[in-house]
Amino acid sequence: VGERPEKISVRGEAYSAKSNILLKKVELEQVFGNDSSQGYKRQYFKKQILAMVAAAERGVH
Repeated sequence: VGERPEKISVRGEAYSAKSNILLKKVELEQVFGNDSSQGYKRQYFKKQILAMVAAAERGVH
């Protein structure tokens, strides 16, 4: 209690909101060193996300 963890690992899965299909090519895992000077770089931009969702939706029909 009261101590800052040395490392934080975050994982997640992304699903299409329209059909609830798992977007398999989306990598959400991040490992943070948990220090105050660490930055974060966005992994995906809107255009990439829309393309991945569209590809997943095409696979359903």
